[in-house]
Amino acid sequence: MSIDSTDDLFVSGLKHAYYTEQRLVDALEELEEFMSNDPSDEACDRFNIAAGQKSEHYEIATYGNLIPMADQLGMDDVADTLEQTLREEQDELDTLSEYGEQFDYGELEASD
Repeated sequence: MSIDSTDDLFVSGLKHAYYTEQRLVDALEELEEFMSNDPSDEACDRFNIAAGQKSEHYEIATYGNLIPMADQLGMDDVADTLEQTLREEQDELDTLSEYGEQFDYGELEASD
């Protein structure tokens, strides 16, 4: 697909966002590889928190870039939907960050 306009860039960005969301669902492959090493419960918890934070940061950046394009293209309803999705991703990141801040790294180090 040739990207010659903001409209083309927006459509390409939406396709990429959709692909990324689907790919995150398939991230269990990475989890399965991690789990094959028989990690401790604490290591599993930290792995899941870190993986979630990484994906939320990526999604926030993706939606944050699509919203102004939707606004510029006059797609107000789409921009509103993307803004709602962005808020949901930010809320999820906040929740994961709270868990991460409460995580006891001493327990993880002691089990090694």
